[in-house]
Amino acid sequence: ILCFSLDDFINFFQLPFPNYLKIDVDGAEEKVLAGASKTLDDKRLRSILIELPARSDVTDRVIAQLKLKGFSFMQQAKRDQENIINFIFTR
Repeated sequence: ILCFSLDDFINFFQLPFPNYLKIDVDGAEEKVLAGASKTLDDKRLRSILIELPARSDVTDRVIAQLKLKGFSFMQQAKRDQENIINFIFTR
């Protein structure tokens, strides 16, 4: 399997900068965010939808990290699965 951090992927392939991100990685959320530090700092990124467990230490850390990057919690929507919630953050 070939893996890139989001920052490296955008740079290597010279992609247009994303305005929106959807992160659905089943347990690797913190790793994805760690590899997207430059992307998260860029004000062109306006919104993130991230799927997280309803209640966990990981969820608390991810929410805190996104707030430090300048995002505000906007809303959440419970998925069909019992303990999974889609969190939406905006700038």
